[in-house]
Amino acid sequence: MPSVVSVVLALASGCVEGYFLRMTVRVLEKEVLELPPRSRVRLAEKLIESIDDYADPKLKEDWENEIERRVKEIETGAEKGIPAEQVMKEARRALNEARRLPSARRK
Repeated sequence: MPSVVSVVLALASGCVEGYFLRMTVRVLEKEVLELPPRSRVRLAEKLIESIDDYADPKLKEDWENEIERRVKEIETGAEKGIPAEQVMKEARRALNEARRLPSARRK
C-alpha cells in the first residue's frame, strides 16, 4: 500500500481517480500513526477544523453558555480555579502513565 507521502503526491498531480475507494480507513490510520508526533497533531487540528462546519449549532450555544456560567462563578468567587502549575503537573502525570500503556489498550 502506498505511503501517505505518495497519496499527497498523487493528489497534487491529480492522479487519484478511484484511489481512495481502494484505501481503507484502517490503512490510512496505520499510515498516519507512523507520522512524527508534530505532523499527527497538525493533521488532527486540520481534521477537527474540517468538521466544525458540521457541528450542531445548539451544541455550540450550550458550550458557550456553560463557559460563560463557569467564568461568572470564578469571577464572583463561587468557585475557585485550579492553579495552572497543578493542572500541568497532573496532565504530565496522566500523559506519562498513558505512554506506559501498551498501544493496544489505548485504542
